[in-house]
Amino acid sequence: MTVAKRHEAHLVLAGRGRRMAAVYAAMSPEAVKGAGVTISMRGGSLFLHFEADTVPALRALVNSYLRWLSMIEKALDIMENVSG
Repeated sequence: MTVAKRHEAHLVLAGRGRRMAAVYAAMSPEAVKGAGVTISMRGGSLFLHFEADTVPALRALVNSYLRWLSMIEKALDIMENVSG
């Protein structure tokens, strides 16, 4: 029996305190057990750990989260400009 190799990627995003906490709050509900993504926050930095069975699946997962992160950052920029 052949055991499939899991492919992994790790991202650490150093942030600006409350802003990174807002990003974490927006993303963490989507990282459900078994989905291949773990999100945590330590010391003001956001840690993302991705796992997938294939490299293309890993790439797609990371790309999706990076696009989502970009959208959240843009929304926060807009909110800061409106309220600032």
